[in-house]
Amino acid sequence: MENKSMLWGSENNAVVALLSINLVVFATLRIILILLNVTPQMNPDTYFGVVENFTLTTSANNFIAKPWTLLTYFISHTSYLMLITNLCWLFLFSYMMQQVHHNAHIIPVYIYGGIIGGIFMIVSATVAHTQIAVEGCTTGILAIAGFLLASNAKHKLLSHLPFGGIPIWVSVLLFVIVTAVTHLSASWVLYMGYLAALLIGYLYAKQLKNGKNLGNWMHQIWDLFLGKNFVVKQNN
Repeated sequence: MENKSMLWGSENNAVVALLSINLVVFATLRIILILLNVTPQMNPDTYFGVVENFTLTTSANNFIAKPWTLLTYFISHTSYLMLITNLCWLFLFSYMMQQVHHNAHIIPVYIYGGIIGGIFMIVSATVAHTQIAVEGCTTGILAIAGFLLASNAKHKLLSHLPFGGIPIWVSVLLFVIVTAVTHLSASWVLYMGYLAALLIGYLYAKQLKNGKNLGNWMHQIWDLFLGKNFVVKQNN
């Protein structure tokens, strides 16, 4: 049985790990920007050149040139507003996953969402002969949201409140609406990636209910390099 608490400071808290990674990458990019601003001989475009190594540009040629961006774009933010908004939603949905005893699957689901969402954007952009630059952890958040819908959509957050709390599906629906409204002018390529991320999270949870742990290979890697106590195993 997993601990429902946030386990602040504990090495097995996936929520803290994800929030920390996103914050560290953001801080790194801001420090680079500050250093470039105080260096007179540096070209302002240099910063954008650095950012391009973290964001995903959805064209086959750019991906082949910078394949690592498929792993870095969903932990990278250049906007304070985007960072704060995304981390609030990431905290909320990750906390819900802990509440329904799936702490060990938060990071695998997040990674699957980022990678599968990114791949769908690249393929869609290639077919449409267009490209967009993508950053932020929205795909990872949507994957976690999809997992929650499939695992326990009726579970309630803040159940101690007089009105009985907020069901998971209501929170997920609100996030989807907010995401859609804030990206009304975005390319359909972005929506394809978002939809793929939501579906992979849903599929992960369904497979887990059938006894198939799609994140097991990640757990094995963590066991090898970080020790068996890095995450609390939970396979059902």
